[in-house]
Amino acid sequence: MGYRAGSEPPDHVLTAEEAEEILKPYKERLDRCIQNGWDAYMNDYALKHHILGARARAAIVFDEIVACAEREFTGADGVIFRRLPNSFMLYIGEAISLRFKKLGKNGRCSSIGTRQQALFQAQAQLRLPGMLRGTLVHAGYRLNDLQREIQEKLVVCQFQNRV
Repeated sequence: MGYRAGSEPPDHVLTAEEAEEILKPYKERLDRCIQNGWDAYMNDYALKHHILGARARAAIVFDEIVACAEREFTGADGVIFRRLPNSFMLYIGEAISLRFKKLGKNGRCSSIGTRQQALFQAQAQLRLPGMLRGTLVHAGYRLNDLQREIQEKLVVCQFQNRV
């Protein structure tokens, strides 16, 4: 998909091929983090599924993913795990800033429209104070239509409402 004139990504936004090459050594760890989050929800909270709504489920899965990511990536060469208020960032080298998110059917992040979220998804991939430079990507999961299992795990980069 081409970009309109004047809408090209900033210089620090990686191509898909560049991002895939950088993420290749971390692919299994990222997969484990996402799967761990979902498995913890399915197993540890099984008796509560009937009272937990989608927002609670997403929060549980996210918190479990982040806890796993901290275990998986703390001390890894070239990786910085940084907790932020109500979030975290995983920096892979100087090229990638990564967050974990639930993804919708269109591959876009499912997010509450907060000011911080709007800044994260700004058209120019703007950096917030305290963020290191790098292409912002989201490692995420899409659930099946029944919302009972992970259908797909992806790493996506959003630019101007496109994945």
